[in-house]
Amino acid sequence: MSDKPRILVITACLDVGGTERHLLQMMPRLRDSGYEIDIFVLQKNGALTADFEARRIRVYESASNYEGLVGLLGVSATLVRHLIRQHYDIIHYFLPAAYVVGACCSLVASRAIRIMSRRSLNRYQEKSPLIRTVERGLHPFMYRIVGNSTAVLNDLRAEGAKETSLALIYNGVAAFAPGEPAMRRAIRAVHGADDDCLVLICVANLFRYKGHRDVLEGLAQSLSALGDNWQVWFAGRDAGIGDELRGLAEKLAIADHVRWLGECDNVPALLQSADIGVQCSTEEGFSNAVLEAMAAGLPLIATRVGGNPDAVIDAESGLLVSVGSPREISGAVAMLAGSRSLRRQYGESGRRRVLEYFSVEAALGGYRDLYAAALAHARR
Repeated sequence: MSDKPRILVITACLDVGGTERHLLQMMPRLRDSGYEIDIFVLQKNGALTADFEARRIRVYESASNYEGLVGLLGVSATLVRHLIRQHYDIIHYFLPAAYVVGACCSLVASRAIRIMSRRSLNRYQEKSPLIRTVERGLHPFMYRIVGNSTAVLNDLRAEGAKETSLALIYNGVAAFAPGEPAMRRAIRAVHGADDDCLVLICVANLFRYKGHRDVLEGLAQSLSALGDNWQVWFAGRDAGIGDELRGLAEKLAIADHVRWLGECDNVPALLQSADIGVQCSTEEGFSNAVLEAMAAGLPLIATRVGGNPDAVIDAESGLLVSVGSPREISGAVAMLAGSRSLRRQYGESGRRRVLEYFSVEAALGGYRDLYAAALAHARR
């Protein structure tokens, strides 16, 4: 058994998403800082599992997934057995399902310090009063409850979490090296865009709350400002609304300008090949995609929701718009489309802001401090 502090991260799955990529970015670095880190997932066969294991992070899975009562009981039994057999100093829950299942299991099977990370607004609780009740009941048993934006912390305060238990750790992203002009031209050529084509990009899996519909409608209202030579790239896996969005693009008569890229493993290069970033979710904790677009030097059009105002300074590093407002999206598109110098100004400002406040090193320091304080607390 290693004498390093042992941490178990419990999360819902390891598919490609903001939380999963954040964990892939942070946990190997924390392991290199002197921690032994394992991950337990409620949903098996995640697309990123091999990436974690390649970075020497052990991944434990249940034989069944947690959907339905039988699956939930199977996952819970597996997790309880794992906690009884393994000693952990800290258990850290990411995302609501992991919090509800993982914390309930660890309360009966482990004496580890418990930490929860909330990475979204709590609107999901509106659909399940039971989850709302269970989460609020679990809060007093947490050593720390971590939010990734001030909006998330405000939700937790409203739920009754003690101020002394709250902590803020922003997402962190790596700075991108300047893109090569040849790479930019090559990627644009793949999608039929020449050097003069105005390219907007939205990196978000096709969930309804990510606001793709509002973006499409906003673009359709911007045709006079966009002219004929423009494209919008949607990068992200289809979570069930792809056909609906394609139909809307056809109905709006802009389908010829839309590129559906699916799940991509070259997001940094795509961002550096575009001109404007668009992230118009109707709800958000703190968007990695916003930070990555800023790190790539793109001016942002983002909804005024969740952590977006923490990241994007309106009229300085991008333009903030109201949730669910294609009209405001259209106005922001027209403003940025019409001014190359304004795009450059906002993009450079956003990149500087990421380097100063939202770097990988800043987030890593937050986790190091969090875990060091938890271990000191346990020794008292």
